[in-house]
Amino acid sequence: MKKILLVLIGFALLMNGISQPVPAGDENIPHLMTFGPKAGTSWGDDDFSQAFFFLIPEDYDQPFFIRVFDPDIGGQIDEIAGLWNTRCTYEVFGGEGVWSDPDAQETSPLGNYKSGTMLASRAFAENPRFDNGWYTFGPFNPAQGYQILHHGNVHVLIFQLERFDEVFRSGLEAFFERPAPEHPAHTHISSEDERAGEAYREMLSRIRLPETYIERMYDSAYMRHFYTPGQIEGFRRKWRRQD
Repeated sequence: MKKILLVLIGFALLMNGISQPVPAGDENIPHLMTFGPKAGTSWGDDDFSQAFFFLIPEDYDQPFFIRVFDPDIGGQIDEIAGLWNTRCTYEVFGGEGVWSDPDAQETSPLGNYKSGTMLASRAFAENPRFDNGWYTFGPFNPAQGYQILHHGNVHVLIFQLERFDEVFRSGLEAFFERPAPEHPAHTHISSEDERAGEAYREMLSRIRLPETYIERMYDSAYMRHFYTPGQIEGFRRKWRRQD
């Protein structure tokens, strides 16, 4: 089984320092282009949208990036149809349903074609800063212990609670792009922590969760999106008392 990533408009996929350009070099297509909705379809763009799917091995647990060349409009490469009066939006989707939804497999941007979970989004107008250069989405990596989601002006940092102390600093530094304190002001309490108290540790030693409940929790779309298969299997063993 493979993870499928949907990228709307794009690109180069980077994994372990190896990149896969789209279009490939042997296709002899230097650039991809999409026009704004006010441009006539005679220019060759009939729906003003492009979508690309990338398959990633399910057991791959290293960071990967998606890089977009010349993401803005205007400048040296883009073709003008009247005025530079539009914006180009790039969206990255992944997780459950990103490919299996029937609308995602159609050739027109209709219905629920933006299926799955949005991982990143950014819109570009005419901007010399990004003209003829690269913009990077990512890193995307469940094993790193946190994820950063972007949608318009909304930016969200999500931690895996089980690794909060371990990844707190790196997550904040990636999110704010500046140094972060070494330790969080507040953290969770584990069963090994003296503050947890005897009652809490006794509860953990006695609790036995039904197998159906364990499977329902750890086979959910949320778990498969935010955790690696190895992490999920570890959680199953923990609550089955196999560790």
